[in-house]
Amino acid sequence: YSNTMACPEPEMWLMYDLNFNVTNLILASFRHNPEAPILFTQWMPQLEVYEKYADQRERGFQWTWNDVEAADVNELKKYYRGIGYDSI
Repeated sequence: YSNTMACPEPEMWLMYDLNFNVTNLILASFRHNPEAPILFTQWMPQLEVYEKYADQRERGFQWTWNDVEAADVNELKKYYRGIGYDSI
C-alpha cells in the first residue's frame, strides 16, 4: 500500500510540469487544502535542479502563509484537468 500517486512515465510528467509554475502548484495545494495538501513526488526535485526555480532555492524553500494566500489555485485546477481530473 502506498498513499502516493504512482508515476509510471516520469519523463512525461516532467515534460507536462514544464507548462506550470511548480512553486505555485505547491503553494496552491496548501491554499486549496491546508490540512492535507496533495504534493506530487516530482515537484521538489524540480525545484532543486531547474534553473527557473533558483530564487526558491535561494530562499531555502521558506514560504509563508502570505505566499500561500497569493497562490493561483486556478493554475492548480488546470494542472489537475490536464491529467484527467474534473476537480482537485
